[in-house]
Amino acid sequence: MKKFLIIMCLSGFGTAYADTINLQWLAADNTTFQNSTCTTGGDLNVPSTTPTKYGYDFVGWRARA
Repeated sequence: MKKFLIIMCLSGFGTAYADTINLQWLAADNTTFQNSTCTTGGDLNVPSTTPTKYGYDFVGWRARA
């Protein structure tokens, strides 16, 4: 019985699951610009299409700390 409990306890510690996060990139008027997903601990892919707004120049994405 003791061996069974030890095996059951050890089998549960080796499994890890990453969370997937759904992102909505919004435009200035709160409409969806683009949808994407990322995995916790993975890379975040910014939208491939450059956002536009009349009278503004897009100079690139900025990372927040």
